[in-house]
Amino acid sequence: MQTPKGLGRFFHPPVMYLAVLLIATGWDRLWPTPVAPGRWGDVVGLILIVAGTAIMPPVLGRFRRAGTSFDIHKPAAVLITDGPYRSSRNPAYMALTLWYIGAGLILNNGWALLFVLPLLVVMDRGVIPWEERRLEERFGARYRDYKSTVRRWL
Repeated sequence: MQTPKGLGRFFHPPVMYLAVLLIATGWDRLWPTPVAPGRWGDVVGLILIVAGTAIMPPVLGRFRRAGTSFDIHKPAAVLITDGPYRSSRNPAYMALTLWYIGAGLILNNGWALLFVLPLLVVMDRGVIPWEERRLEERFGARYRDYKSTVRRWL
């Protein structure tokens, strides 16, 4: 099996999200861009972080019960299509995105909210296709059927 090309083979998605948040924080130190005056940014940010956190136990539980690795750099032993994966092929990335936006609001950092757009493009065009090619090589028609019925994000 040939290793598909893509950004996912070089970067770990949580590290990518954290790196972009740190870059946005640096930019905000140089050119402050507040976006959430008052407490509403903290409240909405906290709600998003809690929502992202609520997604992860079912995701990790599915991997644990299936006996397969959550690490994108290891081959999948099982194709998971139930639980949170019934409505999104990437619920863990949804959780990371909610955490990221929530942190940007709590930090009152407009750069973080602006930088989420290119980050999502990189995930959607560079990382996820790499993962999908690996899953398609491993599970064939079963993965293609799943992919045709469940959206990438929501």
